Amino acid sequence: MKKLLLLALLVLGTNFAKAQESKTSITAGYSTVKLKVKISASEFDESNSESVNGNGFFVGLTREVNINSKYSFKPGILYTQLTPEDSEGDDKLEYLQIPLLFNYYPNEKVFLTVGPKIDYLLEEEDVDGYRKISFALGLGIGFELSEKLDLIANYSIQLSDSLGDEYDDDISNGLGTDINATLKQNFFNIGLAYNF
Repeated sequence: MKKLLLLALLVLGTNFAKAQESKTSITAGYSTVKLKVKISASEFDESNSESVNGNGFFVGLTREVNINSKYSFKPGILYTQLTPEDSEGDDKLEYLQIPLLFNYYPNEKVFLTVGPKIDYLLEEEDVDGYRKISFALGLGIGFELSEKLDLIANYSIQLSDSLGDEYDDDISNGLGTDINATLKQNFFNIGLAYNF
């Protein structure tokens, strides 16, 4: 965990020698996640999938470093807290999201974003075979409302599987048949970025 935070802070502090201008932003807004679990049993040649949605908020820092007049690199670190739908009590999902995005400016007021993103589940309990770190592809769009304020919207598609072979083995042994389970989580964030 400490290594992950150190890496994120190092990336945020990165500055290109040829960059003419850079800006740091405080960003916050609404976040939603869709968790999709797919389970297949080879013995019965059947598969089933279920999804759970969660809603909440995100807050964090980003740093944009201009590459040229059309492109920039924008790493960040976001804390995200979500409450699953139909959850009882104080069930919360907490993540650190680390987007490493590249911006393209078709004009001065609009920018498109794309790049890799790392999601880290802040969960104290370890589950055998569950991977707390996942990798995703981030896509988005932003609008410059003023010199100091941007409207941003991002969607990320998880590329890696959060459930490893050890998780499958535990389920398979318990049920006495070969089970393959996958878990993927896709995030949508929309909010404001205050630039300084």
